[in-house]
Amino acid sequence: QQSESLCEPVHVNELSHLDKHQLEILYTGKTRQVKELESEINRILKEEERKLGIFRHQVRILEEEKECLAREKDQFNDQCNVLTERLREYEEQEQVMKEKERDREELIEKLSAAQATISLLTKQINEISSTDSIQRIRNSYES
Repeated sequence: QQSESLCEPVHVNELSHLDKHQLEILYTGKTRQVKELESEINRILKEEERKLGIFRHQVRILEEEKECLAREKDQFNDQCNVLTERLREYEEQEQVMKEKERDREELIEKLSAAQATISLLTKQINEISSTDSIQRIRNSYES
């Protein structure tokens, strides 16, 4: 109960009825109370400094992670750009292949038509040769 009364503010008007010994006790109590409060403040300050140090350390770690993620993001974007370029090249090559396939099919059709024409011409030549041979035989028989 005495320590509770020491925590309460003391007004000068209340001190007039106290003697010197009581004032000394009150002064000693208040001094002890101030030292305890100073000690508590110092303990809290040290604890807050410790927490602040931890927070600063965590901030440094987060900044490093942020930088690392930014580098990874840049690398990822670079890879995406490379893949996009490769895809564009692939699509261009695919288009060229389709055009070459159409050209090949056209050439096959032309070759088939040419072979059919050659076959027909060969047949006609054979017929003409045969007819010509028959005509010669006839001519020689008739002569």
